[in-house]
Amino acid sequence: MYIILSIGILFTLSLLLTTNYKIKNDKLIIRSGFSKIKISINDITQIKDSNMYSMEKNKNSSCYYTSTAYYTMPDRILIHTKDNKSYFIALNNAKNLIKKINKINPKIIY
Repeated sequence: MYIILSIGILFTLSLLLTTNYKIKNDKLIIRSGFSKIKISINDITQIKDSNMYSMEKNKNSSCYYTSTAYYTMPDRILIHTKDNKSYFIALNNAKNLIKKINKINPKIIY
């Protein structure tokens, strides 16, 4: 009984602590836990590597963050958009995501 309960809890935690993305209709859709963010790839102006582990929402600007599991070493990137929003994303193999985004919008600065 406890084993089944433990497996259920671990499975639920793994879903909540995972960051995934997909590209659909030239939009980047990022899911992390219960959060879902959609970013138009044509609105992305810059992508930068980051050494941060989290990003607080700034009261004076429109900055968003996604959560990640701190015990892993995912790639961390910042995505900046035309409307001065910044998105902090931590996920495995971010270089693959950057390649896919650059195929759609090669004007993005990296």
